[in-house]
Amino acid sequence: MIVDSHQHVWDPTRLSYPWLSGIPELDQPKMPADAETEQVDRVVFVQADADDGAAEARWVQELAAQWPQLAGIVAFAPVESADLPLALDRLGDLPLFRGVRRLLQDESSDFLSSPGLRQGLRELSTRGIPFDACVRHHQLTDLRRALEHAPDVTVVIDHLGKPPLALGLDSRAGEAWTQSMEALAELPTVVVKLSGLAPEADLTAPLAPQVEPFLDEALRVFGPARCMVGSDWPVSAATPHRLTNADWFDLVGSRIADPTDRQRVFSGTAERIYGLAV
Repeated sequence: MIVDSHQHVWDPTRLSYPWLSGIPELDQPKMPADAETEQVDRVVFVQADADDGAAEARWVQELAAQWPQLAGIVAFAPVESADLPLALDRLGDLPLFRGVRRLLQDESSDFLSSPGLRQGLRELSTRGIPFDACVRHHQLTDLRRALEHAPDVTVVIDHLGKPPLALGLDSRAGEAWTQSMEALAELPTVVVKLSGLAPEADLTAPLAPQVEPFLDEALRVFGPARCMVGSDWPVSAATPHRLTNADWFDLVGSRIADPTDRQRVFSGTAERIYGLAV
């Protein structure tokens, strides 16, 4: 059983995705039929930063009739806004709504420490809704501080917090990443996605030697019961490494010897965190 905990789809002819501009390989429809699904039993869709996040979530819900692997939707919601409760009420009408993501990777330290974001995280905690935190490695300390004000919220750190792959685990930045991840792991409601590392790598060097130390460290720090695998399709597939989903799942699987631990990473953690029916 493989649950792909982090997959995107989009259609720029239907919704607007400004960030795709200037990326010809991605600025085109990327639909479920285009994805590599041979190994995957179920998929969690993660919002892809459409201009209208609510419309994006509704559109993906409509795809469910033709996308039997779709098991959950992690939708956009304005976590820092006073309008968050109303947005969550509306998302709750979608049968496959399972979590929220509001991109933080380009936000300032002031934003991550803002009262609005803290209140929003507490609202998610009250409702039992997981929050996908997409941050860069230098923001992990700010994320840890924010979570001190909402300690019960379930947080999924996307893409291992976008670590400094090109610099290496033994670099000063790599050591700081490890320390930040250890601090986040002290909070029992925080888990991590083993996903999205290809875009962070040195694109001129082989991928596996860059990725493996960070995968091993994440598995050590959080343990397999708090890790889940995700393909990050189609973003990770579009880098010069041409990473296929099968290659990524094989690479992650090669770092986990115990069959029970492998089951946790490849399906159990995602099922538990996102409330997916077994």
